[in-house]
Amino acid sequence: MKVAGLLVVSDESIPRVALRHWLSSVPGIEILGDTTAKKALHLALETGAQVIVYHVPHITNHVLVTIVAIRKGLPEAGIVVLSRETSPLLVKSAFSAGATAYLLLSSAPTDLISGIRAALNGRRLLDPDLSEGLLDALLGRSDSASTPLSEREQQVLLLRSLGHSAREIGAALRISTKSVETYYTRIREKLNLRTRAEMVRYALERGILRPKGQQ
Repeated sequence: MKVAGLLVVSDESIPRVALRHWLSSVPGIEILGDTTAKKALHLALETGAQVIVYHVPHITNHVLVTIVAIRKGLPEAGIVVLSRETSPLLVKSAFSAGATAYLLLSSAPTDLISGIRAALNGRRLLDPDLSEGLLDALLGRSDSASTPLSEREQQVLLLRSLGHSAREIGAALRISTKSVETYYTRIREKLNLRTRAEMVRYALERGILRPKGQQ
């Protein structure tokens, strides 16, 4: 059985400690540590975590930026999001940012283990209580034309919509400013968008970005 080197992330101390304590008793899981979202990327890189379990009751823009940063820093790691959000748009935003699995806080413990195993093996997994076929729709497998952007382009779109400069986006994704501008140009060409306002509107409509006041 493949052993999962796992990092628990939550800004709430009780859930973080509880998750760490319970998961440490699961065969095949090695707990590498637990931390807050702010320190998640640093500790993930330091420990070489294979799977990050991210407990986040609500999907906010801050959460999405954190997922983007972890995905860029550890592209091979699995990111399992634990949330209470059931909105298809919010679930999509988590996957667009780079999540590997998405599970509800109301899910059974066995479902979390399944999500960790799926993430460890590079497979996407959606909570079984969410509607069948939703994952295919969210990932654009049923209609590729509806989601023309690559995962990296969606990450750039998210950060640009939040008002970050090309230099800031480059630093967050660990790519050059020139590469950011190239992605930015591709996004505009693919979506036929000319201004940042149009990009923000598109990101809101597709659930890549959360409306102001829900951040």
